[in-house]
Amino acid sequence: MAIHRKFFATHPGILGGSDLPSWAPDWSSIQSSHVSPSWYNANNGLKAIYELSHGLALRIKGILVKNVREVADADLRPEQFAGPRVYDYDCISVWQKWCQLASLLAQYSRSEDLQETLWRTLCWDSTDFQRPAPLDYKHKFDAWYQILLSSDRTPTEMGNDLLANHNAMQFAHEVSFQNWQKALCITEDGRMAMVPAKAQPNDQIAILSGSRLPFIIRPTSDYYTLIGVCYVHGIMDGEAFPTEESGLEWITLC
Repeated sequence: MAIHRKFFATHPGILGGSDLPSWAPDWSSIQSSHVSPSWYNANNGLKAIYELSHGLALRIKGILVKNVREVADADLRPEQFAGPRVYDYDCISVWQKWCQLASLLAQYSRSEDLQETLWRTLCWDSTDFQRPAPLDYKHKFDAWYQILLSSDRTPTEMGNDLLANHNAMQFAHEVSFQNWQKALCITEDGRMAMVPAKAQPNDQIAILSGSRLPFIIRPTSDYYTLIGVCYVHGIMDGEAFPTEESGLEWITLC
């Protein structure tokens, strides 16, 4: 069995409601991805080290990074982002919740600019053509962010403001394009991440050998259920991955 990029980029069977193990692709419900795994290197390029055990269980070497601490408003997660009008009330409400959650990171002592962390996280630090995202994205983010922070404006008025602002609309489209069925979260160690909308507090972030992108996995007894890929700012280029195989552990996915 070859483990390659499509294997890890596919929405796992558990999300499609099939009887497949969570790590296996459900070809009846494949969703397109707007993220190019080749732009990232969370696993330092290490090839997959794995074995099948106990029937449909997959044991694979990797690391557990940190737990999910909080996911933005469970009632407003953007499942509707399949083809949204980004100036609609639902989108604006979701994005406001994301910005509010991001602001909680001010309680941590990380020195990086929180706004830069937020805009790079929202666009997975990439564009259609390059990574990292160019600095001119910040101007688009600033326009978008200022509209969302307009406390004296109704969501409808904010939507009209977005429509009238070219930079803000460009960033709004980028956010919705990159984050189909995703939600913003913060981790226990104060990192910002875009995770599958089905992610929950205490889910774990894992980096697996053979995958350039991290995953959200859910502990279940003696194994884990794979939920989906994620972007975690600050670990996408191997910063959290051991340089030696001896630093890895076996992780069992079912």
